[in-house]
Amino acid sequence: MSSSEVIVDTPKGGAISPKGSRCCRVLIIVAEYFEMLQKEQAGISYSKTEARQQTLPLLKNRSNGSVEFKNRNISAVLARMGQPYIRGYLPAYNYQKVLLEDVVLAHLRRKPGIEDVFKRFAEIVPIPRELHFESMVEKMPTKKWFCRNRN
Repeated sequence: MSSSEVIVDTPKGGAISPKGSRCCRVLIIVAEYFEMLQKEQAGISYSKTEARQQTLPLLKNRSNGSVEFKNRNISAVLARMGQPYIRGYLPAYNYQKVLLEDVVLAHLRRKPGIEDVFKRFAEIVPIPRELHFESMVEKMPTKKWFCRNRN
């Protein structure tokens, strides 16, 4: 992925200049996030660590931790929209709303195939786990145990 691939028109009709370094970093991280999300929803194996390592050279002076936290911010944007997000990137809601939300929404508009991912997620019928009630019940303490530990 190169920074020349990321051009964004905002949902409000404006444009985000990919020339701004902070904005460019956000565009790159958002694009990588959605690649991982699509793989996860399709059941394709991927490594968050490997994806981060491939993205880091495109991001000047960013650490693993900062990219990981930005991914959690993207999860928060999607959670607010009622959409699925990557397992393992729990939503972190303290983000710059205008920039990040605009970039995420613009990415969704440019990639209509993402809607299919969201639709498949919404149509999944959860399979309940088999519960064994017997293994959840504890035996009542004996009178002897109760009396000994009372003092």
